[in-house]
Amino acid sequence: MTTMHIQLDEAIAQALEEKALRAGKATEQLAAEMLSAQVSGAGNGKPSTKGPEDRAFIEKIVESARNSGGNSRGWKWNRDELYDR
Repeated sequence: MTTMHIQLDEAIAQALEEKALRAGKATEQLAAEMLSAQVSGAGNGKPSTKGPEDRAFIEKIVESARNSGGNSRGWKWNRDELYDR
């Protein structure tokens, strides 16, 4: 394990302390767990893919879908029709 020293904005540090208190953990322990989850992709061993680039990409897709002008004319597919195609 490595010891690191970080500087946080006062409001962030206070929010972290309050969250740690509610969780019954030391502030340093909670910070280490949160950083570890962020870097490792929430413990699945893969790097996190939810960075700013990914959020921007997702927002772009959602915006594109909203502006697509698609119209199903009320038709809704069902599983049987999907497999018939």
